[in-house]
Amino acid sequence: MTKQPKYINLSRAAVVGTLALIAVVVGPAQAHKTPVTAQQLQAYQEAFLAEVKKGDLLFHGQAQMGKFATLRDMINWCIEKPNQGEKIDSDSEAMKALEAYIYWSNTGSVLVPGKY
Repeated sequence: MTKQPKYINLSRAAVVGTLALIAVVVGPAQAHKTPVTAQQLQAYQEAFLAEVKKGDLLFHGQAQMGKFATLRDMINWCIEKPNQGEKIDSDSEAMKALEAYIYWSNTGSVLVPGKY
């Protein structure tokens, strides 16, 4: 009679637990053995702030209407200018839904003309 090898069935939880224990015992791996220098950090911060300035210009640098506008005018302006879409009919169901949503989402908010 031949002997069959005995296999240990490990559950997924047991494997994950074992790997976690090994990680704790061995310690965390270090991605960078040398610390970041002050010059490297300064270069990163300058590059990051340059991107922030570009983003600010993209977000706020759009041409404004320069006249009194209704909410529906502003909805269409936002669709056309920043989003480069096609304006929708002021009396359409979509416009009414957008207007209702904006009123609902700003309930209790004070709108300051010219601030936005």
